Amino acid sequence: MRKRLGTVSLCAGLGMVLAACAASGPVDNAVGRSLSWFSYAAGADIKATCGPNSPDRYRWVYNGIYDRQIRTYDLGTRPDGSAELVARARGVSGNLRQLSPAQPLGPWDLSRDTSSVAAADINQLLAALSQDRDGAPPAAGQRLASSEFYWLVTACESGRFAMAAFRDAKTPHAQLAFPALLLVQDRTGVPFRPARRIEGQQGGDGEFQLHINRTGDGLVGTIVAF
Repeated sequence: MRKRLGTVSLCAGLGMVLAACAASGPVDNAVGRSLSWFSYAAGADIKATCGPNSPDRYRWVYNGIYDRQIRTYDLGTRPDGSAELVARARGVSGNLRQLSPAQPLGPWDLSRDTSSVAAADINQLLAALSQDRDGAPPAAGQRLASSEFYWLVTACESGRFAMAAFRDAKTPHAQLAFPALLLVQDRTGVPFRPARRIEGQQGGDGEFQLHINRTGDGLVGTIVAF
């Protein structure tokens, strides 16, 4: 099942705290995505419902330089070991080739696909994620800039909330095992934009950062500029 999602503005204001953008679940529309992006990326809704009897849930957020590509994946496990995967993706923000009378906000839309993933595939994906986390630097204290390539993963596993971050600059994405297994389940139709070195990509107007807290289980910090 595939559909388009709307869009509009981002959380505005220099110095606005992340807590002001609280997400209660997946970002399914433009206004919601804009106003709750930081909370959504932090997995705040997953953390709030994570407990001893909670089903395992995972969220992957991919930043391929924010204004050029973002992708998100929400996975909820089922008692039989299978899972539902909701994939969302967009390419270049403001791509006017997607503009039409029927989709006036098309240039900023996310494509969405919902699929069922077999237990064997889930086990392989989560084993790869575990392996990659073991080989990556701790998430605590990392700063993730919108002008770079990174994966941010949040999860509720066995009743405990966890966060992992994979900056290409620290953990080359070509060495990660989980992305290929995740992307093979992606039917959004949006081509994946892999990490690459781009001269002058750091800084500039509109850049913002996600700053992971000292305990590695949430985000702190502010929007730098918009």
